[in-house]
Amino acid sequence: MSNFKESGLQFSFPKNWRVIKFDEHRFYKYVHGIGLKGVDFIGIKENGELLLIEVKNYADRFPQDGLFPYAALLENPIPFAEQIAQKFEDSFQLIEVIHKYYLRKFWFRKVAMRLMPFLPNNFVSKYDWGFWLKVYEQCANQTTEIDLVWWIEVGPKVSTTQRFNLHHQLHQYFNTYFQNPSRFIRLLDRHSDQQQIGITDDE
Repeated sequence: MSNFKESGLQFSFPKNWRVIKFDEHRFYKYVHGIGLKGVDFIGIKENGELLLIEVKNYADRFPQDGLFPYAALLENPIPFAEQIAQKFEDSFQLIEVIHKYYLRKFWFRKVAMRLMPFLPNNFVSKYDWGFWLKVYEQCANQTTEIDLVWWIEVGPKVSTTQRFNLHHQLHQYFNTYFQNPSRFIRLLDRHSDQQQIGITDDE
């Protein structure tokens, strides 16, 4: 298993997935200065499917401060959804920037790109050039389904009804955002079907 901590939450991914914490990757330090913000995790599953995850924890982790992070979200979730959707859009652009960086490398154009179709997926994904090439190819193909996830944690103080209504409003927004059935942001939290993504509250 690969383990990462983000926003006070602990994520565990299957060991046969290649997952990076994007904002800690060396490339992000080069590209985030152009005014774009990337998602928290980018990964390639065992079956080759691309996974992008943005994590937001609105649970009341510091009750002593008298603030309720989830309150504004529940009152009007659409501005939050717009920010998240833009983060996914920015991430697609950043992936393209990284691909252009590699295209300037002679060895990448003349050797790596030609060899990749003949190499096993799990072998290629171990290397940065292979990982980013596979990520780019899936993003560039508008018919390839990409697993876009907004992990939206609201905590135990939010009732089941409130959580259901929140997800309903957000799903309505995301249903029309990308205008592409292969690009849809789904919502997950510790109560959802996590589909091999394990999470525990770190507190």
